[in-house]
Amino acid sequence: MKEKDLLQQTDRNIILEAALLRIEQVLGLRYKQHQWSDLLRLLKPAASELGFKDVPSCVAWIARDELDDDAVRVLGKHLTIGESYFFREIIVFSLLKEHVFPEIIAQKEKSGARSIRIWSAGCSTGEEVYSVAILLDSLLQDRSDWMISVLGTDINPAAIERAREGRYREWSFRDIPAGIIQSNFEGADDGKLEVAERIREMTDFQFLNLAGSHTLYPGGFDLILCRNVLMYFTRPKIQHIVQGFRRSVIDRGWLIPSLTETTLINNPGFEGVRFGEATLFRKQGRISHILSLRKTTQEEKDDADPPAPSAPSIPTQAPTASSSAFTAPSYRPQEADTLPLRKSTGTALAELTVDVLPQTARVPGVEPHKRDMLLREAQGYADHGDLSAAHNIVQEVVETDKMNPQVRFIFATILREMGETSLAMQEFHRALYLDHGFIPAHFALGSLYRHLGETQRARRHFRNALQLLEACRDKDATVESAEISVRRMIEIVKTMLREL
Repeated sequence: MKEKDLLQQTDRNIILEAALLRIEQVLGLRYKQHQWSDLLRLLKPAASELGFKDVPSCVAWIARDELDDDAVRVLGKHLTIGESYFFREIIVFSLLKEHVFPEIIAQKEKSGARSIRIWSAGCSTGEEVYSVAILLDSLLQDRSDWMISVLGTDINPAAIERAREGRYREWSFRDIPAGIIQSNFEGADDGKLEVAERIREMTDFQFLNLAGSHTLYPGGFDLILCRNVLMYFTRPKIQHIVQGFRRSVIDRGWLIPSLTETTLINNPGFEGVRFGEATLFRKQGRISHILSLRKTTQEEKDDADPPAPSAPSIPTQAPTASSSAFTAPSYRPQEADTLPLRKSTGTALAELTVDVLPQTARVPGVEPHKRDMLLREAQGYADHGDLSAAHNIVQEVVETDKMNPQVRFIFATILREMGETSLAMQEFHRALYLDHGFIPAHFALGSLYRHLGETQRARRHFRNALQLLEACRDKDATVESAEISVRRMIEIVKTMLREL
């Protein structure tokens, strides 16, 4: 190849890579080099709809300019592939019918509530939304007493329009018993089948870009389905989306990915619940996600120096045989592990310092009962998405209880959810400074450093957490107040380490 041609090809590749980066940032979709030809093929009709004479012009525009909402909708329509049918992955719907929905209905009846909210994120042309509505309709003896809302969202506006129409060809009904079709669909003149009105009135469809950096997720859902969607996103986007889902679902609510995507939900805000070979995910009730795994074995008590004052645990329910408090021996890191105590080179994040008060300068802590009350109040605000109110309350507790590692940890977790990453890292480090054996802080810092590409530091903190967890004698014990077993947390940490 001539030098001039080589330079032109290089320029084209640079422009294409810039466009790919923009698509990744805006839509969360990543295309590897062997997929470039597929992308260019998909962009051909998008370029025409956007008013460009050819694909190269469109690619150059994507690389150069900001993409407004209309452009995102056009690209979403052409770059996402939606293929769905009724009651897809029948094992999931069997679990909904036999376990999940009966539990939700029973809880609602017990509390006197008569509303159920479901969200199908990435609903494509709507078959999943209507399948859920049909199932709920069959389970409720008197649906007139209930307010049922099944929301479907997708980034493809053309798919949303088809979902709203609610008219489907025979291919969407493969493997569906005839009785379900007869009870819930009506024939149309063009040979399609149309969803019955009583089912349609339970549903709503809206455009939503899950990967958008400023997208506001709806809230208050009992269950979220996001199936065959996460696999198309980058790892950072998956973390962003799952955190959004955590804020959108109520306490003890459910998140259900496809059976092939369960390994992508390695977020500590959700606990995996196994049903045979299938895993569904349940929201953990505490704002801190993974709470204190304390070091209180009798051997430690005999040998250790008198401990610094710390906050007592705040159980969400009375202890039971299956939710006993977890105890583990303390981990004392070597000098190389005490990251927050000195500076190092290579990254601005390494310049973090810790300015906690020394042991001799402690201030009186807030009264335990008031602290516990404030933390529960902050948890309530955070679980309903009001992070600003939660932040203000916990900041008040921090100011009066500076030497409490658990309070520091809760404060750091709120900062992290608010997007204040640097401040969150400082608070996590302060929690570790006060208690080097504080497993949740090791885990949280490992997750943050992993997200920021600091592989060595992430690995160090995950290994510290794993060493503490594996020292626990009872692997089936439940992590205090977080409703996740030690065994499950070990699996999560090992998964993190394998991916580094």
